[in-house]
Amino acid sequence: MKRNPGSMLELDGITIEVIRKRVRNINLTVTREGEVRVSVPLGCPDEELMRVLVSRLGWIRWKRAETEGERRPERAYVTGEAFYLFGERYTLRTEVREGRGSLILQGEEALLTAGRDAASRAAFVKRWYRERLQEGIALRLPEWERTTGLLCRSVAVRDMKTRWGSCHVRERRIVLNLALVRKPPRCLDYVILHELMHFLIPHHGREFEEAVGRYMPDQKEAVRLLKERPDDFMQGEL
Repeated sequence: MKRNPGSMLELDGITIEVIRKRVRNINLTVTREGEVRVSVPLGCPDEELMRVLVSRLGWIRWKRAETEGERRPERAYVTGEAFYLFGERYTLRTEVREGRGSLILQGEEALLTAGRDAASRAAFVKRWYRERLQEGIALRLPEWERTTGLLCRSVAVRDMKTRWGSCHVRERRIVLNLALVRKPPRCLDYVILHELMHFLIPHHGREFEEAVGRYMPDQKEAVRLLKERPDDFMQGEL
């Protein structure tokens, strides 16, 4: 059966085929060839369609790059992109302004005031994220130290590509991935606990998993959340 082509629209340089049909929800797909198609309910307003497409721009870019075997594109931090803080999703609204930047969460929006180019916006957001994660660590690490009796001498935050956390047993030091700031709080708890338990059991295995499970019976749910990949989450290991 031959598919009836729909209308075409362009969004941020990406051509999208819009197919209106008898469906309940807006369904977005990217083919193996990198073509973007969206099925839309017959009565869906154009404004609602555009809102959904803009909110999914990060995912569209990522999928298209994946089909072409390219590296995932960097974030531009422009209006309409998805923005995450500890698992909560916001829609970014960007205003260009010289001088010191700001980022304010207001309702479902993240209001970013920063420089004119993507690099300066990304640098500001990275600093802002680092501060938020350090605040989260300052709250959660002492709780897990008291719970387990395992003390950490120092903790560092790094922008790691493949691991959610690491530890140095002799120095009793742990390192946490900056990307945890975008994950739900349970993920931060789990990675902190995971790394602290390595002070007691340096290796992975059944003994280690059981030890973690004594303090966090739902550890598998935390691992599942870590493996989820919304618009811009990396896939990390422990």
